[in-house]
Amino acid sequence: MSTRASERAIMMMAALICLDRAEVLHWYHSDPIAGLDGSTARELVRIGRASAVLDFLMDVLAKEGHEVAQHFDMQA
Repeated sequence: MSTRASERAIMMMAALICLDRAEVLHWYHSDPIAGLDGSTARELVRIGRASAVLDFLMDVLAKEGHEVAQHFDMQA
């Protein structure tokens, strides 16, 4: 996958977590990811580790999905 394609995929996945485009862009460029050596998503993409960022985002989505499911189970 090219760098540009990786960036698009990461941005699209991050947008599922945070709907604010400005926040997604800030996260991508500036926020270190503790579980990935404290590097930003942009830094990781540039060194060929886009798949690690995508895996990280999939884990976040899975966890959030689980939390949402638990919330609705508790409301029932």
